[in-house]
Order: sequence, then C-alpha cells, then structure tokens
Amino acid sequence: MRTSIAVDKNVVEDNTFLSDYRKWINRPVGKLITISIFTLLIFIIEQFSFLTILFYRKIITKGKKTKIANKVKCMKEYSWVWVFKKDGVSTVSAVFSSLENADNWIKFNKLTGILTKMPIDIGGYDWCIENNEPMLEHYHYQKGVR
Repeated sequence: MRTSIAVDKNVVEDNTFLSDYRKWINRPVGKLITISIFTLLIFIIEQFSFLTILFYRKIITKGKKTKIANKVKCMKEYSWVWVFKKDGVSTVSAVFSSLENADNWIKFNKLTGILTKMPIDIGGYDWCIENNEPMLEHYHYQKGVR
C-alpha cells in the first residue's frame, strides 16, 4: 500500500503527488494555442513567404508560484552570405556563399581580419533588432588561423 504526504492540493485520487507542471504537460492537445494566437500566426505567414515559427515554453517563477507560458517566436528566413573584411582596409575584401569556402580562402592567403555572416536584403543591425540577437555570427582570423 502506498502512502503519500499531501504537499498541497495537487494530490490525485490514487494518493500520489502530481505537480502543476505534470498536469500542464499532460493537458489536452487542443488547448495548445488560442484562436487569437492562431489568427495572428496566419496573418504573419501571409505577410512573409518564408517563415520559421518557433513554439517554446517559458517557466516563470515569482516567489513560490511557478507559471509555465506558451511563447511563439516568428523569424523570417533570410539568405545569408559570409563577408570578410581584412584588417586595415575600409572595404570588404571578399564575399562567400559558405563558411567552408571563406575559411579555405582565408587560410590559403594567410589573412588577418574578421569574417561575418550577413543577411541579404536587410542591414545587420536591423536583423539583430528584429530577431532580438546581440550580434551576428562572426570569426576573427590572425594570419589565416581562426
């Protein structure tokens, strides 16, 4: 026979403890998103031809209360290029379609500078603000070595 200690009102019929989190995870699938969020998603999808929609759960703790919220993050898909700027030069030295090509070229020529992944058709600063990112992916090279 099982015995349990009632920590709060989350004791189910078979006398076992079930946390709010477990109840939330096991809730019916139909309650995942509300009608208003679904309508908003359809509107956003219509605005952009390519869109990545990320669903994630955020656990918010305030004092002794824990709340789990559904969050939605929409990111427009961009085309990317790798841009190399050599030290001491005010213009871009080269643009590549892949990191491998850029890396091989920089190593072969033993260059010093910075290689940055840049989106096409939007400024780097604007992309960072839009996607809530602090910076673009980049690598520093010293005589061809990353």
